[in-house]
Amino acid sequence: MQQGQEALEEEKRVGLLLGWFLFQPPKSQLGRVLSNGKNHSVVELKNKERLYCISLPELSLQEAELAAGAFEEYKSTANPEIEELSALDVFFLDYCCKNSFSLDSEQQEYLLELLRLMVYGFGPLSKLLENESLEEIAIIGLGKEKPVMVFDKGLGSWIRTNLYYASEASVKNLVNKMSRKLGKRLSMQTPRLNAMLPDGSRLSCSISPVSFLGPNVTIRKFGKKPFTPSELVANNTASKEAMGFLQLAFECDCSVLIAGNTGSGKTSLLNALFRFVPGNERVIVVEETPELNFSHLEHLVKLNVSEGLNVGMNELIVDSLRMRPDRVVVGEVRNAEEVRAFIDTLLAGQGKGSYCTFHAQSSRDALTRMKKLGVLEIDLLALDLIVMQKRWTTIQKGERAEKRRIVEICEVLERDGRPVLNALFEFEYAKDCLKKVGESKRIREKFEKSLNSGNPESFGKAVAEKAGEIGKNAGKAKRLME
Repeated sequence: MQQGQEALEEEKRVGLLLGWFLFQPPKSQLGRVLSNGKNHSVVELKNKERLYCISLPELSLQEAELAAGAFEEYKSTANPEIEELSALDVFFLDYCCKNSFSLDSEQQEYLLELLRLMVYGFGPLSKLLENESLEEIAIIGLGKEKPVMVFDKGLGSWIRTNLYYASEASVKNLVNKMSRKLGKRLSMQTPRLNAMLPDGSRLSCSISPVSFLGPNVTIRKFGKKPFTPSELVANNTASKEAMGFLQLAFECDCSVLIAGNTGSGKTSLLNALFRFVPGNERVIVVEETPELNFSHLEHLVKLNVSEGLNVGMNELIVDSLRMRPDRVVVGEVRNAEEVRAFIDTLLAGQGKGSYCTFHAQSSRDALTRMKKLGVLEIDLLALDLIVMQKRWTTIQKGERAEKRRIVEICEVLERDGRPVLNALFEFEYAKDCLKKVGESKRIREKFEKSLNSGNPESFGKAVAEKAGEIGKNAGKAKRLME
């Protein structure tokens, strides 16, 4: 009993020193190992709960004192922004010698690794950021009962980690370090913050008094290499017929709204679809938090909202009118101002099309939400297509997993001055496939104008040709995935 109390007391003191604590589960609780990675392992405990274990040892109080002391002294005597990594190695050995710390080779290796993460990275959280199989990383409060949570896309679920934060100050310092290059800062005066990390991940956080149960940090990770349309077909996110149709829609200068629930892959889909845009076109991207990655475009302009300078979506959309864009992307729209900004780009007839992502459960709900956010029905007629992407949980043989699929593609038509939806593709859940259910009118008309052709058969033939080419590339992509 006394030993257990002493261990808890030491853990508390380590947490106060570092601001966080990495614990290792007792061997008596361990079951099977589900996966192993370079910097982690996922284990199933004997109570069937999964635990994501960062590959760093649990520090003793003496090791924590060494790490914290070395970190503070290095910060005060060196400039990590200009110092080479080797300078930290030399400093650490000198610091241990000067303070009479005697370390074995294993201790020296992992303590130096940890110090590198603290100085040049984001502490043990860096190990999570390096893992491309993680989609979300979330700090949900303080203490061992509220460990950092991760969403593993391979396992399709949220999992506890063996890392927790011990003080709000340590979380606040972590967030401010992450957002420093953007000139943003978390404080009592600004208890909410949205930013982008150097690797392109999206950061959203809040502290008291906004976050009632302790500091709340969510990091949405994006793959370093965006999906291609063929890869989305290869992993069954879309059918080759639907992707061929969407390619034609982009080539015919259609404006597209990509809607879906949270985490469904809306941004990934928009990134992929922009592969259909020629690399020499001038594209203006307006976002609150930079997320889109159109790396193949030669003539790309990115504008970001700046709350501190009172530069909002509307101001940036007005600026884009003077910039002669071929296409305008309004990132993710969530509120009335942003929705109006997107609709303004449509009504202004900017270039060859306007695009955005939006939260909704269906195409019909997307139109309803836009109307509730103040958009006039007649203005919605400026929109050509709505593409619905959805994420949902499946349970097969007791195993939970997640699916992400395009579940609807609808075009917006006019009936008595009001917008109505013409469903072109719908998802059949029983067969896990996206099927064509209707014929296009609006997109076909745009296609015929582009080709100066009145032959109705030419549209279907063009879609089939593009679907065939995408199908071939998807086959190659699937073999590479396997």
